[in-house]
Amino acid sequence: MIITLLLKNQGFYSILFFVLNHYLYCKKNKLNYKINTDNWLFKSVNGWIDYFESIELNYDTDNTKEITYYDQRNTILDNFTLHEYRNAIHELYIYNEKTKQEIMQIKNKYNLVNNYSSIFIRRGDKLISESNLYSACIYIEHLLKIEPECKRIFIQTDDYNCITEAKEYLQSKKLSGLQDIEIITLCNENTKGMVIISHQQEFLFDVINNKSNSRNKNYLLNVKDNLTNFKPVDQMNSDEIYRHTIDMLIGIDIVLNSNNCVIDFESNVSRFIKIAHNSPNNVYDINNSNVELDKIYFPAYGF
Repeated sequence: MIITLLLKNQGFYSILFFVLNHYLYCKKNKLNYKINTDNWLFKSVNGWIDYFESIELNYDTDNTKEITYYDQRNTILDNFTLHEYRNAIHELYIYNEKTKQEIMQIKNKYNLVNNYSSIFIRRGDKLISESNLYSACIYIEHLLKIEPECKRIFIQTDDYNCITEAKEYLQSKKLSGLQDIEIITLCNENTKGMVIISHQQEFLFDVINNKSNSRNKNYLLNVKDNLTNFKPVDQMNSDEIYRHTIDMLIGIDIVLNSNNCVIDFESNVSRFIKIAHNSPNNVYDINNSNVELDKIYFPAYGF
């Protein structure tokens, strides 16, 4: 038996990719499999089952007395194609009834059951070193080239500046005859990026205090008050963790069911969206990267 220990040192979708890898390995080799979420960053009350159905593989032939524990970090057990990861997502990423109800409540509230496209933009602590800063205008332009008649765009982001940029861009283009486009988001107007784990705040302070550099330093300085005041998940109480995580899952689910989706491939969340979307061929990278699902990748390390 293999048990993956989900801890507090990585983001949600980074951890998920390691779980998927371990699950696929066990399924291939007919080994029993479980996850342990007792110390998971996103545990509210019970862990994984706070949001999803439980994860488990049981084979009668497996010797359950031999148990191997893996920290989810930096442990790849085998190589798999993105198609295999996609299939595993369909088997593991299954909402429990409470999560389903929360998702449908928001979809009905904003009329996001069908006939919309989406954009995903992750900023916040990702801009310290992992991601480039792209204006929301670039995503809008890319989407409108793909779908010129688009009427409704859902933007999933952790930074309301993206919404402001998108609306100002569309307003400027309206003078050129561009049709009215409705922008929908769940992002709060006061949210200007998130810091998920406490140690990322230390890196942010280093950038702010000129102890380290970042290619996005000027932007980080503009939003530093918002970022430094955001409570990381590892400092949240149980109710706050649940609300933060369920809001994230709702937003990502809306993106996964959109007609077309424009992202960049610089975060684990966006790579998850590419693999898990209802129509992966309708998910487009602003840098025009061509990702084939029959190729072998480990998504947590990029495409």
